[in-house]
Amino acid sequence: MFKNLGKRFENKKVFLDKSLDKSQRIKKEVGAFLKDVFGDKLKGFSFLVSYNSKDDSLVITTANKILANELSIRLIDLSNLLKTKDIRLGKILIK
Repeated sequence: MFKNLGKRFENKKVFLDKSLDKSQRIKKEVGAFLKDVFGDKLKGFSFLVSYNSKDDSLVITTANKILANELSIRLIDLSNLLKTKDIRLGKILIK
């Protein structure tokens, strides 16, 4: 009648650990990419990198339209970099 929930909690814990690890790797790689591409020009600009593990998407949010446009131009380079680092994403969104 009652099911053991221990296995379910263990699976959820493993999934969350993998998701957090992937999220940290993605943020580190995207930050390094932005520093390589833009260098010191990024000073004064703010951007937020977030990863959603449910739909496997990366969202880069910035308040500056010019920075968003430059990122969209270099989107293929970012995607190729993430593929070489063995990070596969379903979507990359730039806002």
